[in-house]
Amino acid sequence: DPAGSETDRVHRVFLSVPFSSLGEVRLGLEQRSAGLRARLWLADPDQLAALRPDLEAELATLGRPVHLQVLALPPGTPDLRALAGASPLQAMG
Repeated sequence: DPAGSETDRVHRVFLSVPFSSLGEVRLGLEQRSAGLRARLWLADPDQLAALRPDLEAELATLGRPVHLQVLALPPGTPDLRALAGASPLQAMG
């Protein structure tokens, strides 16, 4: 690296939360100097369609670029605990 440059630090968090109305929702967050990447996986992504504008507006208040993706959680996806020992990139999809 040239003098004065710093490596791009990456912080990742991956959560799984069961909701009574949405079912299992998995959330992957990846923060870099360039911004935040947020992914939500759930059985029926259309359930969040009405909330998406509010989610994006709230994330925009963080003052950095945010990329939000809402994805389908495929049936038969392994339990989050089974992925705990896997590569972080595999867990983030």
